[in-house]
Formats: sequence, structure tokens, C-alpha cells
Amino acid sequence: MTALHGWKTSWRGVILHVALLLESNAWLATYSTRCQNRAIACFNRD
Repeated sequence: MTALHGWKTSWRGVILHVALLLESNAWLATYSTRCQNRAIACFNRD
């Protein structure tokens, strides 16, 4: 049972960690989408 409990706590930690990363790096998403759009445009040229 201890292993299962540890898994639950680690699972919550992973969710919180990912949520914090997404929230703190939300501004990076806009730049990443811009770069992706530029890359797609470059590929579409060919």
C-alpha cells in the first residue's frame, strides 16, 4: 500500500509541476507558435 500511496503523491506532484511550468511559460507558447507558423510557411514554399 505504501507504494500505491507514493505513486498517488508523485502523480499529484507531476500534475502540479506541469501546471506550474505551463503557467510560468505561457508567454513562451506565443513565440513557439510564431516560430512554428514561420517554419510551416518555409516548408510550404517548397
